[in-house]
Amino acid sequence: MKQRSALILGIILLLSPWLSSISLSDERVINEATWNFTGGSNQTSLLPVQGDSVTFQHLTGSRADNASVDFSFSATKPWSNSTVDLRNVAGSGTFENTSVGSSGIQLVNNVSNSYTPNPGTSNLTILNQTYMSGNHSYDVLYMGCGIVSCGSIIVNGDLTISANRIVVEVSTYIDASATLSSSNGVGGSEQQASNGRSSGAGGGGHNSSGGDGGAPSSGSSSNGGSSYGNGSEAGSAGGNITSSSGTLLSTGGKGGGILNLYASSIYINGTIKAEGGDGDAGAVPPGGSGTGGSGAGGGSGGSILLQANIIAVGATGQISVGGGDGGNGANGQCAPGTPCLFMYDGGHGGGGGSGGIIRILNSTSGYSSNGVITTAGGNGGSGGQAYGTGVAGNSGGAGGTGLVSVQGFAGYSGPDFLAYGTWTSAILYTDDIAIEDAYVNFSYSIPAQTSIGFEYRWSLDNQTWSDWIEGDINGTAGPRLVAFQFKLILSTADNTSSPYVSYVHLFSRNWQPISNLQVSLEGTNIFSPLTATIGATFSNNSYNTSNSNIITQEVPINGMAVGDGWYFIESFTSSSSENLSISLGGQELVNISEDDFPPQGMDFKMPQSLLNSNWPTSISSTQNDIDYGLITLTFNSPSSHISSMKWLSIPWSINFSADIVDAMNLHIISVCGDWYNATPSKIPHFSIEVQADGEDESAILTLDNLDIDWVDDIAPVLKDAWFEVSGVRSSQTRQGATIEVAIQDWLAESNMQVDAWVLENPVAANLTSVVTLGSSTTAGAGASDSQATAYVPLLEDWLQENNTQLSITNLGQGGARVTDYQAKMAQIIAAQPEVVTFLPFGDYANTPVSQWWSDYVPLLEQIEDTGAHILFFDTRIDPQYVCGNGSGPGGCYSATEAHGLNEKNDAMAAIAANLSNITVVPYIDTNAAHPEWNAMDGHPNDTGHAVIASKFISEFENLLINNWIPSQAPLSLSYDNTRNIHYSSFTTSDWDVDQDHTRFLSLKMTDNLGNSVFYGAASFIQVVPVLPIVDSLILSSENGFLDNNALDSRWWHNQSILFDVGVVNDRTDLNTSILLTSSQHTISLPLTWNESSASYQNSWQTGRVNMGEWSAEVLCSDDLRNEEDGNGMYGGDDASINIVDLQKPKITNVSGDWLDESESIYRTIVEWSAELDESVIGSVFVSFGDGSHYRTLILTIDSHSVGYADLDLSLMQPGTYYLDAAITDEDGNNAEEFTASHDLTLLIHPPPPPPSIRFNDAQWEGWNLTWSGTLVNESDQPTTISLMLDDKSLDTDLQWSENEWTLTLDMRLWSLGQHNLSITSCDTENRCSTNASSVDTSPMLTLNATSSCSSPNEDANGTIQAVSCNISNQGSWQTSTRVRLLSPAPGVQCIDEFELQSGAEISITACNLLEESEGEHNLNLIIEALDIRGEWVVLSQDTFTLLRPVEKVDEEQPKEEDGPEETKTDIVESKSDYSSTTLWIGGVSIFALIAIGLLFKSRRGGEGETEEIYLWETEESIGAPEPIDQDIKEIILGVDETPTMSTHSPTKAQWVKDWQSLPGGGEYSSNEEGQWYQDGEGDWWWSQPDGSWSRRS
Repeated sequence: MKQRSALILGIILLLSPWLSSISLSDERVINEATWNFTGGSNQTSLLPVQGDSVTFQHLTGSRADNASVDFSFSATKPWSNSTVDLRNVAGSGTFENTSVGSSGIQLVNNVSNSYTPNPGTSNLTILNQTYMSGNHSYDVLYMGCGIVSCGSIIVNGDLTISANRIVVEVSTYIDASATLSSSNGVGGSEQQASNGRSSGAGGGGHNSSGGDGGAPSSGSSSNGGSSYGNGSEAGSAGGNITSSSGTLLSTGGKGGGILNLYASSIYINGTIKAEGGDGDAGAVPPGGSGTGGSGAGGGSGGSILLQANIIAVGATGQISVGGGDGGNGANGQCAPGTPCLFMYDGGHGGGGGSGGIIRILNSTSGYSSNGVITTAGGNGGSGGQAYGTGVAGNSGGAGGTGLVSVQGFAGYSGPDFLAYGTWTSAILYTDDIAIEDAYVNFSYSIPAQTSIGFEYRWSLDNQTWSDWIEGDINGTAGPRLVAFQFKLILSTADNTSSPYVSYVHLFSRNWQPISNLQVSLEGTNIFSPLTATIGATFSNNSYNTSNSNIITQEVPINGMAVGDGWYFIESFTSSSSENLSISLGGQELVNISEDDFPPQGMDFKMPQSLLNSNWPTSISSTQNDIDYGLITLTFNSPSSHISSMKWLSIPWSINFSADIVDAMNLHIISVCGDWYNATPSKIPHFSIEVQADGEDESAILTLDNLDIDWVDDIAPVLKDAWFEVSGVRSSQTRQGATIEVAIQDWLAESNMQVDAWVLENPVAANLTSVVTLGSSTTAGAGASDSQATAYVPLLEDWLQENNTQLSITNLGQGGARVTDYQAKMAQIIAAQPEVVTFLPFGDYANTPVSQWWSDYVPLLEQIEDTGAHILFFDTRIDPQYVCGNGSGPGGCYSATEAHGLNEKNDAMAAIAANLSNITVVPYIDTNAAHPEWNAMDGHPNDTGHAVIASKFISEFENLLINNWIPSQAPLSLSYDNTRNIHYSSFTTSDWDVDQDHTRFLSLKMTDNLGNSVFYGAASFIQVVPVLPIVDSLILSSENGFLDNNALDSRWWHNQSILFDVGVVNDRTDLNTSILLTSSQHTISLPLTWNESSASYQNSWQTGRVNMGEWSAEVLCSDDLRNEEDGNGMYGGDDASINIVDLQKPKITNVSGDWLDESESIYRTIVEWSAELDESVIGSVFVSFGDGSHYRTLILTIDSHSVGYADLDLSLMQPGTYYLDAAITDEDGNNAEEFTASHDLTLLIHPPPPPPSIRFNDAQWEGWNLTWSGTLVNESDQPTTISLMLDDKSLDTDLQWSENEWTLTLDMRLWSLGQHNLSITSCDTENRCSTNASSVDTSPMLTLNATSSCSSPNEDANGTIQAVSCNISNQGSWQTSTRVRLLSPAPGVQCIDEFELQSGAEISITACNLLEESEGEHNLNLIIEALDIRGEWVVLSQDTFTLLRPVEKVDEEQPKEEDGPEETKTDIVESKSDYSSTTLWIGGVSIFALIAIGLLFKSRRGGEGETEEIYLWETEESIGAPEPIDQDIKEIILGVDETPTMSTHSPTKAQWVKDWQSLPGGGEYSSNEEGQWYQDGEGDWWWSQPDGSWSRRS
């Protein structure tokens, strides 16, 4: 198919519905009544001067057979007005004792002080509250107090008061505070952050800057308003506070106003103020909880001017322009019952406003003040309090101070106005047309004892004037005039005041016609433009009646007068004494003599009623389709007088009717091609547009009696037709869906018969060949591309949409005529056409009508004989475009052209009447109406060709309708009143699932009048196969799968796996495959359709190369439609396949042997069988006798089925070992066990243990401790022995008797406490064992004795005789005990040293007072015992007093040298005995200690000496100490009991005496050599013949 321009095809689709046709029935008039305009009325009013329009609805489905509308227009008479400002007319007009003052025209004032305000003449007393603004003048303004209230003036704007005297008494006030706000100096506003915080707003500035709003300590606001002004302006507002969203929260105070007081004297005892307003306080937090809002700024003070000769401010007087205070910041708050964060800040204060300006102007020494004058700035608002841990707000700054200016001026002097004066205006209203009505009034002021007079005059020729006429200054109406002038007359009886006139207001009106009226319907003129004036007849040309006794004036016959007519007689002269007489229709209008004729001329009226009664009915001329007649004025005697007349005015209305059907038809043709296609979307309505020139934009053109005869000979019009799927409009769906058909016509005709077919191909005639004949237009002249955009190829494109085999033979030829068509007869016959078309423009232009008869008859008969149908387009001309009737944008056709075309059309109509297979199609030429459709050479351009093509398409539709009706039964449709659709449905479930299906909706719509229309393809829907969707996947094989789910399982190798894939709707046209993916390979397995299983199938033969895990994804696509199932069966992998080898290898034999004579390497040989080409790995598991794992040996493979593993026994511990072979193929299959138990058993004997020392119990012999034991050596190797005592080497030898040994040590040489003796025995291979024994010497060697002594109270004789002591020995050995006095005590005897047995507790008398001893004896008594080292240890030490009273010696007593000597000797002797004993024991003790001490030296030897060691704190053994002399030992050690001894081993024992002593948790084993035991820690023990056990590891 040829591809044509989208633009041109779009034009065709606009002009003609695609594939639609109409079959017309008999004409039916369905509406002969009047038709309404949009809005519901049959009448409407339009404003032509404004270019107005109105619409009326198109009756869809019908055409207009006749249509007309009535028009009427009446002249209007609107008022117009203008105002002259007499305050600005200096130099204009005539001044006599008058001048232009500030208020307008006034009397001349001899005192020249134009700046002094004039006081008023009336007095004003104010005793209560009143409101004022603007300018006010008084003689005296007095403000005082009445009975109830005091006077006050609230200023609500600028206020200026001028008076001779102003008095403001006590308690009265003039208040201009917070009334205005200047645009200068405004305080800065602040917007809250989202947390509610902001700085305070700034105060307004004026004379000084406004105060800054409070700000956080970390910053400043700097938002106070700047200073400005000189005292003649208002104060400024403070800044506002807004929320974060812009909502106003706190408003700044307004500025103070402007107050000016002018007077000769001003007395102030009350208050005059223009203060700034206070700023609002900060807003309370929303909801009662949150940060307090900051305060707004205060307004600044305003301006006060006091200017007077005398200004006196009394003691109670006050004048203030103080600034307003800033608003206080709100407190941070927490609403009761609300959980808060304890940290809401207080708001900041607003800044205070600046003070204003006070100016005081007075004459010299005329100012005094005892009152208060305030210009202070407003205070800054205080900061709000914080809540919880929040921060308190900061205060705002105060506003700056205002200004008081006191200056002198020359003072006022009184006025002296002239008593009388006039002002005459310039001439007004000089124009070229007379004014019908005029009216004037004034704005003025007439003070007491003054007056204003007003006079005027008029003229109709601006040359001769009427007399001055007195008028009313409040309003005066004038006559008809051309020029106008007025005079103001001012007077005063009081030279202190003058009246004045400020403005003159002029009103006028005249009849306003229109001209150049154009009325069109959708751009087509309904009638030719009316260039003449419509609505009134005017003439300002002079008309001389000297030679005629009549004057005539044309007016429209279809009209009437709408007001009085006027005519102006400029002059009148008569040669006789006859009067001038003028009459209309026999009624005299004027009768006046020359003498009485006014010098300014005479204007006479023609009454409206008289005009209408004499309105013409005969046509005198026709202009612009309007018929005019004459109104005649008759004069009495044209020979006797001469009169000059002008300014004729006759207002009238006009009524006319216009036929609009042609314009409607043309619009339908241009937009739709014909009425058939005039659907509401294309023709919702028709529009009538009006346009005219005129002065009055409100002039009305009335449209009435819209009368349209609608004829329904048009079939129903399809509005829309579509397919729905599941309630959704669709042009494509999937196979299996149920589709609903919906059909809607424009008129929603529920009773319409609708036949619908859903067809595979759009219904079309079986056309194969069409021949087109014509001249240059048919050949494509004028088109931009004759092969694409000309009407023939466009027609061909349309026909081929539904007739794909059709071809058009275009025989068009430039300049072709009927004779040329005859010459092409052979070509016509060869094409075998079903249709032949004619567009013979050349014949219409150049072929005479006679030749039409002679040549077309045989040509058309010959074509008809071929069986072809003839479509003959005859060319016609719209009569309205014939010159003389009218013309269009493209001009007009001559009458000759029109006549020639009509003759040829009549001839063709007669020729066609005798043929049976021809259709003559009227074709209206469009050159005049649409020149834009033509190319420069006059041929149709692309748009014009598209219009022609649409006409051809329409006729082909009409021609072919009978061939389009399908033979099959239509769908059964129902009507949905809610949606206004005819509907039905059908299913696609039985359609071929693999094919695309396009179905066209063909419709036949028949209304109740029998008008039918057929649409071959009203809509279409494409039904495509369902999406490729996999709905099943089955895997199977001969051996089946190994796990529970075939889609996630293991499969035997070397078998075939069958893939079976099902798809939705069993589509057979899909490209289906299985994509198999492993870690290294990808296989695409194509599947083919299997009819028997209704699925796609293929098998995959697996082998060893396919072993491993594979993912399987089903790929299913419709390659033709580029659609696919992106998910396969599931969202991820559709199947997981693991190809496995489950065939196990088999172990056939396991054997073992020593690899060498040393029997240190043991080789295990394993034999097996496996698959060919299958590799295996083998191992030998070595385990302990208890079954626990020892190690794994890897087989060395000798051949395909034999391998070996070597075991090195030298690395192994003794014991029983089991060897078991294992074979695993490359797929992880393990061979079955060769034997049920173990394949091989191996016993490894342990080596003999190292030599071991065994201990017997240690024995004490006095101070000597003897160890003994046995050496166990199972080898023949010699043994070396080393000893350690307390981890120090002991340089001594054991005493041996065969394998028995002893060791004796004197333990006094060692420190008290625990001592460990360890003996290590090693063989020549340095295999050693160590055993140890420990002994605690503390019980044996520690002294554990106590004593306590006391002396008795005095006996009856006052004697304390002795000291008694209790002594005990809890130690393990006996010790020597003694009583010792630190100082000699003569007369006291103490006991000798004695032995205290271990465990003994005794009571002794330690010391006695000798019988001969008298007096007091003080004893320092010590009880001591001898420790193991031979040192005396103090057990107790006390002080006692023994007492025996002194007896008196009488004279008979013996002399001193007798008895006492003997006693003394006894005592000495006793002492001697004691002393010798003590000395002996002490000597022995000292000897013993010396002997022991000789064994030790200080470790600090001299230089070069070998260090010796401490035996009790020895670090290194130097051998056993030398024994002490036995006698001394016996003296020191009289020990009966030996200390206890314990033996332990610091390391693990090498030997135990019997099997009960073996460590637990082990197992026994035995062989021919003896019995073994392996304990829980893995050590081996070997049994000995005596029943003991020795450790081997």
